[in-house]
Amino acid sequence: MDGSRLSEDANVRQAVRYVEFRQCCSADFQQLHISRTCLLRIRSSRKTVQCVAGAETTVQRGEFVYLRQGETLRIGNIIGETGQYLSEGLVIDDAVIKQFLRVHPNPPHARELRKGEMACGFRDAFSHLVASLRSPALPDRITTHRMQELLLWLQLNGVAHRVHASDALKHRLRALLENDVARPWKAPDAARALAMSEATLRRALSREGTSFSRVLRDVRVTSALSRIQTTQQPLAQIALECGFSSQSRLSEAFKTRFGITPGRLRAMPKPFARIA
Repeated sequence: MDGSRLSEDANVRQAVRYVEFRQCCSADFQQLHISRTCLLRIRSSRKTVQCVAGAETTVQRGEFVYLRQGETLRIGNIIGETGQYLSEGLVIDDAVIKQFLRVHPNPPHARELRKGEMACGFRDAFSHLVASLRSPALPDRITTHRMQELLLWLQLNGVAHRVHASDALKHRLRALLENDVARPWKAPDAARALAMSEATLRRALSREGTSFSRVLRDVRVTSALSRIQTTQQPLAQIALECGFSSQSRLSEAFKTRFGITPGRLRAMPKPFARIA
Protein backbone atom coordinates (compact mmCIF):
# COMPACT_ATOMS: atom_id res chain seq x y z
CA MET A 1 0.00 0.00 0.00
CA ASP A 2 1.17 3.50 -0.80
CA GLY A 3 1.41 5.12 2.63
CA SER A 4 1.13 8.63 1.20
CA ARG A 5 -2.50 8.08 0.22
CA LEU A 6 -5.69 7.72 2.20
CA SER A 7 -8.02 4.86 1.39
CA GLU A 8 -11.25 5.73 -0.41
CA ASP A 9 -13.33 5.45 2.77
CA ALA A 10 -11.12 8.07 4.41
CA ASN A 11 -11.21 10.66 1.62
CA VAL A 12 -9.71 13.74 3.18
CA ARG A 13 -12.26 16.17 1.72
CA GLN A 14 -15.07 14.20 3.34
CA ALA A 15 -13.22 13.54 6.59
CA VAL A 16 -11.76 16.99 7.38
CA ARG A 17 -13.82 20.16 7.81
CA TYR A 18 -12.74 23.77 8.31
CA VAL A 19 -14.63 25.67 11.03
CA GLU A 20 -14.70 29.12 12.61
CA PHE A 21 -15.95 29.55 16.19
CA ARG A 22 -17.10 32.88 17.60
CA GLN A 23 -18.81 34.21 20.72
CA CYS A 24 -19.69 37.69 21.93
CA CYS A 25 -19.59 36.88 25.66
CA SER A 26 -17.55 34.70 27.97
CA ALA A 27 -19.03 31.29 28.73
CA ASP A 28 -18.04 28.08 30.46
CA PHE A 29 -19.25 24.74 29.08
CA GLN A 30 -19.23 21.78 31.45
CA GLN A 31 -18.97 18.10 30.46
CA LEU A 32 -18.62 18.66 26.70
CA HIS A 33 -18.19 15.43 24.74
CA ILE A 34 -15.71 15.81 21.85
CA SER A 35 -17.27 13.91 18.95
CA ARG A 36 -14.45 14.55 16.46
CA THR A 37 -10.80 15.44 16.97
CA CYS A 38 -10.37 19.19 16.59
CA LEU A 39 -7.29 21.36 16.05
CA LEU A 40 -7.99 25.01 16.82
CA ARG A 41 -5.98 28.19 16.59
CA ILE A 42 -7.13 31.01 18.87
CA ARG A 43 -7.45 34.25 16.91
CA SER A 44 -8.89 36.52 19.60
CA SER A 45 -9.34 36.30 23.38
CA ARG A 46 -8.44 33.00 25.09
CA LYS A 47 -9.67 29.49 25.83
CA THR A 48 -9.50 27.27 28.91
CA VAL A 49 -9.64 23.46 28.76
CA GLN A 50 -9.86 21.00 31.62
CA CYS A 51 -10.32 17.24 31.52
CA VAL A 52 -12.35 15.39 34.15
CA ALA A 53 -9.42 14.83 36.51
CA GLY A 54 -6.77 17.25 35.31
CA ALA A 55 -5.40 20.74 35.67
CA GLU A 56 -6.87 23.62 33.70
CA THR A 57 -4.97 24.65 30.56
CA THR A 58 -5.17 28.21 29.25
CA VAL A 59 -4.72 28.75 25.51
CA GLN A 60 -3.75 32.26 24.49
CA ARG A 61 -4.21 34.13 21.24
CA GLY A 62 -2.01 32.64 18.48
CA GLU A 63 -1.62 29.27 20.20
CA PHE A 64 -3.13 25.97 19.07
CA VAL A 65 -5.24 23.60 21.14
CA TYR A 66 -5.80 19.92 20.34
CA LEU A 67 -9.07 18.29 21.43
CA ARG A 68 -9.19 14.51 20.94
CA GLN A 69 -12.25 12.53 19.93
CA GLY A 70 -13.91 10.80 22.88
CA GLU A 71 -12.73 13.25 25.53
CA THR A 72 -15.15 14.86 27.98
CA LEU A 73 -13.96 18.36 28.81
CA ARG A 74 -14.81 21.56 30.59
CA ILE A 75 -14.22 24.34 28.06
CA GLY A 76 -14.28 28.08 28.63
CA ASN A 77 -14.13 30.79 25.98
CA ILE A 78 -13.02 34.01 27.69
CA ILE A 79 -13.60 37.36 26.02
CA GLY A 80 -10.69 39.79 25.98
CA GLU A 81 -10.24 43.41 24.96
CA THR A 82 -11.54 42.77 21.42
CA GLY A 83 -14.99 41.97 22.79
CA GLN A 84 -15.23 38.74 20.85
CA TYR A 85 -13.87 35.20 21.05
CA LEU A 86 -12.62 33.92 17.68
CA SER A 87 -10.92 30.69 16.74
CA GLU A 88 -10.52 28.69 13.57
CA GLY A 89 -9.60 25.14 13.03
CA LEU A 90 -10.10 21.70 11.57
CA VAL A 91 -12.49 18.96 12.61
CA ILE A 92 -10.78 15.66 11.75
CA ASP A 93 -12.38 12.25 11.41
CA ASP A 94 -10.66 9.34 13.17
CA ALA A 95 -10.27 7.55 9.81
CA VAL A 96 -7.72 10.18 8.76
CA ILE A 97 -5.71 9.81 11.97
CA LYS A 98 -5.85 6.02 11.84
CA GLN A 99 -4.50 5.98 8.30
CA PHE A 100 -1.77 8.49 9.22
CA LEU A 101 -0.60 6.42 12.21
CA ARG A 102 -0.10 3.36 10.01
CA VAL A 103 2.66 5.24 8.22
CA HIS A 104 3.81 7.61 10.98
CA PRO A 105 3.50 5.98 14.44
CA ASN A 106 3.78 8.33 17.39
CA PRO A 107 7.46 8.83 18.32
CA PRO A 108 8.62 7.91 21.84
CA HIS A 109 8.66 11.55 22.96
CA ALA A 110 5.05 12.19 21.92
CA ARG A 111 2.60 12.76 24.77
CA GLU A 112 -0.92 13.93 25.54
CA LEU A 113 0.01 17.54 24.76
CA ARG A 114 -2.96 19.89 24.80
CA LYS A 115 -1.62 23.18 23.42
CA GLY A 116 1.43 24.93 22.03
CA GLU A 117 2.87 27.63 19.83
CA MET A 118 2.15 27.62 16.10
CA ALA A 119 5.59 28.29 14.61
CA CYS A 120 5.99 29.57 11.04
CA GLY A 121 6.16 26.18 9.29
CA PHE A 122 3.29 24.79 11.35
CA ARG A 123 1.19 27.86 10.61
CA ASP A 124 1.96 27.61 6.89
CA ALA A 125 0.95 23.95 6.84
CA PHE A 126 -2.36 24.87 8.44
CA SER A 127 -2.99 27.63 5.88
CA HIS A 128 -2.09 25.39 2.94
CA LEU A 129 -4.50 22.70 4.08
CA VAL A 130 -7.32 25.20 4.55
CA ALA A 131 -6.66 26.53 1.04
CA SER A 132 -6.81 22.99 -0.36
CA LEU A 133 -10.10 22.23 1.37
CA ARG A 134 -11.54 25.41 -0.10
CA SER A 135 -10.21 24.73 -3.63
CA PRO A 136 -12.05 21.84 -5.34
CA ALA A 137 -9.77 22.24 -8.37
CA LEU A 138 -6.74 21.04 -6.40
CA PRO A 139 -6.04 17.29 -6.75
CA ASP A 140 -7.16 15.21 -3.79
CA ARG A 141 -3.64 13.81 -3.40
CA ILE A 142 -2.31 17.32 -2.72
CA THR A 143 -4.95 17.85 -0.03
CA THR A 144 -4.06 14.46 1.48
CA HIS A 145 -0.35 15.30 1.61
CA ARG A 146 -1.12 18.64 3.23
CA MET A 147 -3.25 16.94 5.87
CA GLN A 148 -0.41 14.53 6.63
CA GLU A 149 2.05 17.41 6.82
CA LEU A 150 -0.10 19.12 9.43
CA LEU A 151 -0.36 15.93 11.50
CA LEU A 152 3.42 15.58 11.28
CA TRP A 153 3.87 19.12 12.57
CA LEU A 154 1.72 18.22 15.54
CA GLN A 155 3.90 15.18 16.23
CA LEU A 156 7.03 17.33 15.99
CA ASN A 157 5.48 19.61 18.59
CA GLY A 158 5.13 16.65 20.94
CA VAL A 159 1.49 15.74 20.26
CA ALA A 160 0.53 12.05 20.42
CA HIS A 161 -2.24 11.21 17.96
CA ARG A 162 -4.66 8.50 18.97
CA VAL A 163 -7.80 6.87 17.63
CA HIS A 164 -10.78 6.79 19.95
CA ALA A 165 -11.79 3.27 20.91
CA SER A 166 -14.68 2.60 23.27
CA ASP A 167 -17.13 -0.25 23.66
CA ALA A 168 -19.43 1.86 25.84
CA LEU A 169 -23.00 1.75 24.57
CA LYS A 170 -23.52 5.42 25.40
CA HIS A 171 -20.80 6.33 22.88
CA ARG A 172 -22.31 4.09 20.18
CA LEU A 173 -25.73 5.59 20.87
CA ARG A 174 -24.33 9.10 20.77
CA ALA A 175 -22.70 8.49 17.38
CA LEU A 176 -26.00 7.13 16.03
CA LEU A 177 -28.00 10.12 17.22
CA GLU A 178 -25.43 12.67 16.01
CA ASN A 179 -25.68 11.31 12.48
CA ASP A 180 -29.38 12.28 12.31
CA VAL A 181 -29.99 14.71 15.15
CA ALA A 182 -33.15 16.20 13.59
CA ARG A 183 -34.93 12.83 13.60
CA PRO A 184 -37.66 12.42 16.27
CA TRP A 185 -35.78 9.59 17.96
CA LYS A 186 -37.50 7.15 20.28
CA ALA A 187 -35.77 4.47 22.34
CA PRO A 188 -37.22 1.57 20.26
CA ASP A 189 -35.87 3.14 17.04
CA ALA A 190 -32.39 3.50 18.50
CA ALA A 191 -32.49 -0.03 19.90
CA ARG A 192 -33.35 -1.49 16.49
CA ALA A 193 -30.55 0.51 14.87
CA LEU A 194 -28.13 -0.87 17.47
CA ALA A 195 -29.42 -4.44 17.00
CA MET A 196 -30.80 -4.94 20.49
CA SER A 197 -34.09 -4.82 22.34
CA GLU A 198 -35.31 -1.64 23.99
CA ALA A 199 -35.05 -3.31 27.41
CA THR A 200 -31.43 -4.26 26.77
CA LEU A 201 -30.65 -0.72 25.63
CA ARG A 202 -32.14 0.82 28.75
CA ARG A 203 -30.49 -1.65 31.14
CA ALA A 204 -27.06 -1.21 29.55
CA LEU A 205 -27.31 2.59 29.62
CA SER A 206 -28.39 2.46 33.26
CA ARG A 207 -25.29 0.40 34.11
CA GLU A 208 -23.20 3.13 32.44
CA GLY A 209 -24.85 5.79 34.60
CA THR A 210 -27.04 7.40 31.97
CA SER A 211 -30.30 6.96 30.04
CA PHE A 212 -31.62 7.23 26.49
CA SER A 213 -33.38 10.53 27.14
CA ARG A 214 -30.29 12.03 28.80
CA VAL A 215 -28.01 11.11 25.90
CA LEU A 216 -30.54 12.35 23.33
CA ARG A 217 -31.03 15.65 25.14
CA ASP A 218 -27.28 16.24 25.40
CA VAL A 219 -26.68 15.38 21.74
CA ARG A 220 -29.34 17.86 20.67
CA VAL A 221 -28.18 20.74 22.86
CA THR A 222 -24.46 20.28 22.09
CA SER A 223 -25.25 20.03 18.36
CA ALA A 224 -27.09 23.33 18.71
CA LEU A 225 -24.10 24.84 20.52
CA SER A 226 -21.82 23.95 17.62
CA ARG A 227 -24.19 25.51 15.07
CA ILE A 228 -24.63 28.66 17.17
CA GLN A 229 -20.86 29.13 17.38
CA THR A 230 -19.96 28.24 13.78
CA THR A 231 -22.87 29.42 11.61
CA GLN A 232 -25.17 32.40 11.19
CA GLN A 233 -28.26 30.24 10.82
CA PRO A 234 -31.36 31.67 12.51
CA LEU A 235 -31.91 30.18 15.95
CA ALA A 236 -35.34 28.90 14.91
CA GLN A 237 -33.72 26.92 12.09
CA ILE A 238 -31.04 25.55 14.42
CA ALA A 239 -33.74 24.45 16.84
CA LEU A 240 -35.55 22.42 14.17
CA GLU A 241 -32.35 20.94 12.75
CA CYS A 242 -31.35 19.77 16.23
CA GLY A 243 -34.68 18.10 17.01
CA PHE A 244 -36.37 20.80 19.10
CA SER A 245 -40.01 21.63 18.44
CA SER A 246 -39.39 25.38 18.68
CA GLN A 247 -36.78 28.05 19.36
CA SER A 248 -38.18 28.54 22.86
CA ARG A 249 -37.65 24.83 23.62
CA LEU A 250 -34.07 25.13 22.45
CA SER A 251 -33.49 28.23 24.59
CA GLU A 252 -34.91 26.53 27.67
CA ALA A 253 -32.80 23.38 27.23
CA PHE A 254 -29.71 25.41 26.33
CA LYS A 255 -29.92 27.63 29.40
CA THR A 256 -30.52 24.63 31.65
CA ARG A 257 -27.43 22.88 30.22
CA PHE A 258 -25.02 25.82 29.90
CA GLY A 259 -26.42 28.60 32.07
CA ILE A 260 -26.69 31.04 29.16
CA THR A 261 -29.18 31.66 26.36
CA PRO A 262 -28.33 31.06 22.67
CA GLY A 263 -29.01 34.70 21.83
CA ARG A 264 -26.60 35.93 24.51
CA LEU A 265 -23.88 33.59 23.31
CA ARG A 266 -24.04 34.33 19.61
CA ALA A 267 -21.57 36.78 18.08
CA MET A 268 -22.40 39.28 15.40
CA PRO A 269 -21.44 38.14 11.86
CA LYS A 270 -18.12 40.00 11.83
CA PRO A 271 -15.55 38.62 9.33
CA PHE A 272 -11.93 38.20 10.37
CA ALA A 273 -8.66 37.66 8.58
CA ARG A 274 -7.56 34.10 7.96
CA ILE A 275 -4.08 32.80 8.74
CA ALA A 276 -1.60 34.21 6.24
